[in-house]
Amino acid sequence: MGGTCIIKLYGPVYELLLVVFFSFSMINGAEIKVIGAGMGRTGTVSLVSALEILGYKPYHYVEPSHAKRWAQFAEGMVSSDDIIDMIINEGFNATFDNPAADIFAEQFVRFPTAKVILTVRDNSKAWEESFVSLLKTISVTEADFSLLFPSFLQWIPLMKHLKRMRCLMGTHIGLKPCELMHHWQDKPEGWLARQYEVHNEKVAATVPQEQLLIFNVKEGW
Repeated sequence: MGGTCIIKLYGPVYELLLVVFFSFSMINGAEIKVIGAGMGRTGTVSLVSALEILGYKPYHYVEPSHAKRWAQFAEGMVSSDDIIDMIINEGFNATFDNPAADIFAEQFVRFPTAKVILTVRDNSKAWEESFVSLLKTISVTEADFSLLFPSFLQWIPLMKHLKRMRCLMGTHIGLKPCELMHHWQDKPEGWLARQYEVHNEKVAATVPQEQLLIFNVKEGW
């Protein structure tokens, strides 16, 4: 996210998360209590910090040791239940950012009493501009070795797994594998912004209103 983030815990997010935390504190068994359905570049890092202060154990992006499993999921070798089990078996009780946001619906089926937070930007254009900057960085890390660009990053198993895993992103809204993360440059201006809108529309249509908080981090905690 860049810059310094000062988190003040008050207001709707604080009240929601505090109620959820104490409501589930006496329940045995691993489960996801809060599902972060917002796409990356919507303030997920600062929201994770807020949950940690409240005592949650958030799963953000991908644990390095889980990258291979996510890659296998992207290629249809394991199921979403396998991924969710992997997350909760290590004690995580909240999920944020892609790729977990891509399976927000599957998480909600497993844990229908969970609260869902859809983090958003001011508008889809602002999100697209931020996401493009991320995609440009990713394209560098995913480049194969060549004499013109002698990068060894794709020789590292973790980096290879992450590249494979990214083909999952966007498939939940009907895109082809790899289309969102690897073929966005072939699309017209505004295409990425529309995918962001489609994702948010799907979240709003899937989660009951009383369990969904649509939240812009600019609102404060």
